[in-house]
Amino acid sequence: MIQMAHNLEMTACAAGVENQEILDFLGAVGCDKFQGFFICRPVPAPEFE
Repeated sequence: MIQMAHNLEMTACAAGVENQEILDFLGAVGCDKFQGFFICRPVPAPEFE
């Protein structure tokens, strides 16, 4: 999927990153962006601002 996104000149974003091992793997295979609990837990709106 990452390669296909790049071939289409798109950015690859992985969702559900929950630990360092997954983050390291995705970085090694060329994923551009990441989201998930390992990056940041949900934050209440007032705290986010």
